[in-house]
Amino acid sequence: MKQAPPTISTAITWKAARTISEVDTSWFMYKGSEAYYKYKIEYSTDGTNYSTIDRTSNTTYGFTSDKVNFQARYVRINLVNAVLFNNPNNWYTPTVHEVRLLGN
Repeated sequence: MKQAPPTISTAITWKAARTISEVDTSWFMYKGSEAYYKYKIEYSTDGTNYSTIDRTSNTTYGFTSDKVNFQARYVRINLVNAVLFNNPNNWYTPTVHEVRLLGN
């Protein structure tokens, strides 16, 4: 299994803090090279002090859904590692395809 260095960070910002109950992330797949992504969800109300939800033990391919409960104005998804499983010779740059945040 080939592994990628940390390369991706996706950030979402609102004008005011919101209650977040779920973070759904669709990770990019390329030509049958399934990968699972090890990542951290970071959130903050002030943009300076962040709390972290550690998902670096994740082994789910392609799509992750995290049930959470936090207040935030700023949310970041930080890729820590990607592990390519199906075809290690067909490497691509790990990418977040889509992020959906649910809550109030």
